Amino acid sequence: MKMPDVIAAMRAEGRINAGRLVYFGFANDPYFCFMGFGNVTTTDGQLWKGLGDAVTIDGIGQVAGTVANNVTVRLAHSSEVITDPMIQKTINAPSLVKGRRFFTAVQFFDRAWQPVGKYLTTYVGIMDKMTVHSGGDLREIILNVESPLVRRRTPRPSNFDDRDQKYLYPNDRAFEFISGLKEKVVQWPRF
Repeated sequence: MKMPDVIAAMRAEGRINAGRLVYFGFANDPYFCFMGFGNVTTTDGQLWKGLGDAVTIDGIGQVAGTVANNVTVRLAHSSEVITDPMIQKTINAPSLVKGRRFFTAVQFFDRAWQPVGKYLTTYVGIMDKMTVHSGGDLREIILNVESPLVRRRTPRPSNFDDRDQKYLYPNDRAFEFISGLKEKVVQWPRF
């Protein structure tokens, strides 16, 4: 992948400004999060809300092969930031979270911290389960994100028969005569 000219120029100066963007595809209201202070509007016009140092992400890194690594996203802060209504909304939200899209991206910035070019997606996953931990003044909302490769060994619930084939491909006749071959005797070779 070719490095954009603006980023190559920053690299030549010895400093590259970058920040992480995190997308939570909640069913009722997707959330666009910037892991930094202040809000950022990317070049596509999307506003990403800054959460400062309240969010940590564990498990994202370079992996060899096709390992299905899970990611843990933690929002940890005081009761002023993570309020009781927010905790209640989290507890009642399994249907809004499970199976929804999640991704992280890197956004590059110029010297004035204005976005440069499109953001680059670094991880894509599927949100699984959210839990809440509360102790003293510190509150935590923990989200488990699964890799799309987690279910790669799960068998598909289908058969090699005409009905399933027609459901997937209505005009395909590949399995149309399979049921008639069950007790069929084939003479080979034929002279």
